[in-house]
Amino acid sequence: MLLAVTTGARAFAAVRTAREPLVRRTTIFYELRAPSLTELVAEFRTVAGRGDVPVRYGLTKWDIRLDPSPNRGTRTSCAPDRVTLSVALTTVLPKAVRLAEFSQEDATEWRRFTHALVRHEAQHDSIVIDQATTFLRAVERDADGARAPRSIMQCVTTLLERIEHASNTFDALTQHGRNEGAALIARGSTPPGP
Repeated sequence: MLLAVTTGARAFAAVRTAREPLVRRTTIFYELRAPSLTELVAEFRTVAGRGDVPVRYGLTKWDIRLDPSPNRGTRTSCAPDRVTLSVALTTVLPKAVRLAEFSQEDATEWRRFTHALVRHEAQHDSIVIDQATTFLRAVERDADGARAPRSIMQCVTTLLERIEHASNTFDALTQHGRNEGAALIARGSTPPGP
């Protein structure tokens, strides 16, 4: 079962300051029902192998939209008309439904792991917002240039490439969060990646 929670200080309908994207955040929890950490790791491998959950325990997905917005938008080099940059972030995280049945050691490890995992995924969130904000400021500065504007599609593609590169670099440096503590250690099992 998937549970979704939408949060964020700046929602799409909110008034924004200049040079910032509109941001919407959603967190989706998938349930793992095993009564112990070792069994939970095995359950995760099974459902991840079927494609029911992310390949790693956590995942941050993003959707970027650059839409014409003559009244509320920003003048950029991406289009002749004003545009609004919207970022939808979705974080997918595990929930141990039977955590109360875990041994004290397993419960402590699960809490330690999920805290590190949430922190790692929040860093992905920050990367996306930082890249989008930097990009928006750059195309605003370029709006006064003499050349014809690029296409909205070209701008979105460029931004997505930048975000993907920054996110992949971050995962390579942190080994997908492993060296930040986002590795689940269950006695008697080999831990999969975060």
